Amino acid sequence: MPLSAKARLGPYEIRSTLGTGAMGEVYQAFDTRLNRTVAIKVLRADHAISQEHRARFEREARAIAAFNHPNIVSVYDFGVDPDRQYIVSELVDGSSLRSLLTGKPVPIRKLLDIASQTADGLAAAHAAGFVHRDLKPENVMLTKAGRVKIVDFGLARQDSAATPSHSGAGA
Repeated sequence: MPLSAKARLGPYEIRSTLGTGAMGEVYQAFDTRLNRTVAIKVLRADHAISQEHRARFEREARAIAAFNHPNIVSVYDFGVDPDRQYIVSELVDGSSLRSLLTGKPVPIRKLLDIASQTADGLAAAHAAGFVHRDLKPENVMLTKAGRVKIVDFGLARQDSAATPSHSGAGA
């Protein structure tokens, strides 16, 4: 069941719905402890009953939290309240690559910049042993300042053979 405005998850107050995906709903919320606006991805109730889905969701939180890279969305928190698992991340002030591509023609220089930033983020993830596995225009966000932020590592897989070697990847 979707959360309504003013609902709370721990210290987070839901403000609005941003979208719905295969694994859950994404909301704009307010962090009452740190006084900032955040995005919260909540695992769908029908997935929450499955240990496999709960483990995958927690893996997503850990995967993204392992990075400190300008082209990968930052994770701030992970929690359970009381029957819902959720991931709290930075709220990207902008729109998806999909939105950009469905509008007027995009200059080639801008597309090359987006591709380069996306490749930088993926290279950091790969260097740390993570494969996104669901990269698509909806999962590439563009800030108003033009920075690419890769989101939704829900299907990410960790390659145990890889070793972190990229300076942009966190531990």
